[in-house]
Amino acid sequence: MADAELDMILADMRQEFIESCEDRLDNVEETLALGISGHRKIEDVILDVKRNIHSVKGLGTSFGFSSVSLLAHASEDYIETSADPRTETLQDIQLYIDRIREILDSGIDPGDDKTAEIIHSLPLFGRETASKSLRGQDIRLLFLMPKGIQRKIIGRELSSFGFKVVIAETGISAIDLAITHKPDIIISSMVVGRLSGIELANIFNSIETTFHSRFLLVTASDPSEQKFEALPKGTTILRKGMNFSKDLYQFLRDNSFIT
Repeated sequence: MADAELDMILADMRQEFIESCEDRLDNVEETLALGISGHRKIEDVILDVKRNIHSVKGLGTSFGFSSVSLLAHASEDYIETSADPRTETLQDIQLYIDRIREILDSGIDPGDDKTAEIIHSLPLFGRETASKSLRGQDIRLLFLMPKGIQRKIIGRELSSFGFKVVIAETGISAIDLAITHKPDIIISSMVVGRLSGIELANIFNSIETTFHSRFLLVTASDPSEQKFEALPKGTTILRKGMNFSKDLYQFLRDNSFIT
């Protein structure tokens, strides 16, 4: 197959992707409008929006629009960390959709650095309730934990402080997201699939982008166990249990993320 013919096929596939995404975004906007106007229950609107956004997220990178996948991922994180979805939540989701549509309309992927700037300029759930003791609204936090009720609870608690929370489900995706978002804080559970929390702590400690990130390991084990000797210096270990929220708050205060 000639290069010109291959380029034409790829260009057609890219255009089909853009058109497919725009159709899904149209559906999302119509659904959001119904929720904002009160003609549909917010809970039902959120479910429909999540289905469409997930489809957009899955294909973006394959067609040269990693920014679209990252923004779709960010909107999912926003929804997950919203403890009490309401009309304002739907209006905020619309802002994420607007940014995705702008990129698709331009036909040009802005690159990871610009995409990270766009994401961190968008609303976060805790913006109205966050403590004024935060060091501004520019703290980036990567949260790595398998999907489940515990992740949802901790994610919402972190968001309530005003942090922009980016969620990862696997070690590999966490590394990719960390390189893009350059987080100030990385919080990881001990068990994250093929890579342990200890291995990830050492990986992030060896990457220039995340070398200065504060790493917090969440575990059910006794922090005095010998296996934790392999952690890089400066890593904080928090044990799950009744005192977790108190210990998390103390960690944030000790590292000047709140006062």
